[in-house]
Amino acid sequence: MNVHVQAEPERVIATSEGIELQGRGKVKLTITERRIIVEKKASLFSNKLAPVIILDYSQISGITQEGSSSIKVSYTENSKPASITFVAKSTSSALSIMNQVVEILQTGKRKFEEEAEKKRKEEMDDTLFVIYLFESMINIWAMVSPVREMLSAMGQGEWSKVEVHAKSILTVAEELIRDAETNLGQAMADFSEAIKSRSPLAVNEKVSALFAELGTAVSSKMPISKKWAQYTREMYPNWSSLSYFLLFALGLNEMLVGSELGKQKEVDEVISRIRRILPVIEIKIGKYLVDSFNDAIRAKDPFSVPQKISNLLLDELQKYLTKAASV
Repeated sequence: MNVHVQAEPERVIATSEGIELQGRGKVKLTITERRIIVEKKASLFSNKLAPVIILDYSQISGITQEGSSSIKVSYTENSKPASITFVAKSTSSALSIMNQVVEILQTGKRKFEEEAEKKRKEEMDDTLFVIYLFESMINIWAMVSPVREMLSAMGQGEWSKVEVHAKSILTVAEELIRDAETNLGQAMADFSEAIKSRSPLAVNEKVSALFAELGTAVSSKMPISKKWAQYTREMYPNWSSLSYFLLFALGLNEMLVGSELGKQKEVDEVISRIRRILPVIEIKIGKYLVDSFNDAIRAKDPFSVPQKISNLLLDELQKYLTKAASV
């Protein structure tokens, strides 16, 4: 028998003594705003009552009158149909019980539907918020990734390639302004001017300033997007995950730049720095990022990381997009 423990006191609609439960003898019948409770003496020599049947309104499928003073309540138990029959003292008592059970069905169904809709909306909001987070992480990763190629091209004096990679960075930055409502406008303008100046010193300075501005944006306590400004999420990922992801992404990019230039000492220092934040990354975002990083380091294949990270983030995003479609 499914027994539902009530979380808070309920309004008692009626209590009936001396009702016969077919095959069980005399019982006490209590009808509340959420359920039917049937109790009888715990033993022959005890006045204490013990529950025999507790039916939640969601289990009750119908009620019919069986004769002048008998009432049959149909319900489901473990997904199977079942029923109980009460025999009242009189026809009027039977009718009263019927009316009370009908009231449970009507008010209960309404509350059930309201609660289900509220839960569905909360689940949808939460799913959409996580989609927003993963889309932001994907944009951050897409913004960080071209920096290595840009710096490499700049070192070789290939400014046409520098401009292509810079355009990729700025395009994603524009998406972060639009979607995450980050305040990157001035930093983007300064970075664009540095590219036009073709001064490596100015480009290095302004690209660092651009990411510093992004870091300030994602380090805010609450989402800066007006749509999600007041949205809080206790579980991970949540808004605080983005600042750690940015640190992770910038660290990986620095590691790859050092690897490309053959500066192993600097690479080892960056790897050590990244490893210090891996426990937090695992908690706040997921073990898959940590495993991907560690696998690449063990295999001495750091340049496999960018595509792996991109694929992992897209996979996570797809999971939540699928979930949103089914909520």
